[in-house]
Amino acid sequence: IGVSTSWFWFPKPRKTHPVVERFIEIEKQYITPPWAPQKVIPLILVLIFLILVTLAFWFRIVSLGLVIFILGALFKSLWSLIVAKKTGIPAAIIGIISAILAGIILYLLS
Repeated sequence: IGVSTSWFWFPKPRKTHPVVERFIEIEKQYITPPWAPQKVIPLILVLIFLILVTLAFWFRIVSLGLVIFILGALFKSLWSLIVAKKTGIPAAIIGIISAILAGIILYLLS
């Protein structure tokens, strides 16, 4: 929820790196028409991810929530590299780091 609403909580930076702006434009293309299977399927997967991770944490199944989060972060990293190519590298790195940190938390909890 925090990530999906971060645009609301934090002011727009004064200067945005061109790579970040390009990546955001690519993401915007995926959530605006025209609709095609290659755009709809990822959106459905994101919706399923959000529902599953929310349910896991809502019912306090932390280990399952972390596993779902790790898979989501890795798939987002892969999507970033496939769709955005070089522009997606920073997002992919952040996704991989997030997955590693969640993996460490999962390990410490078990």
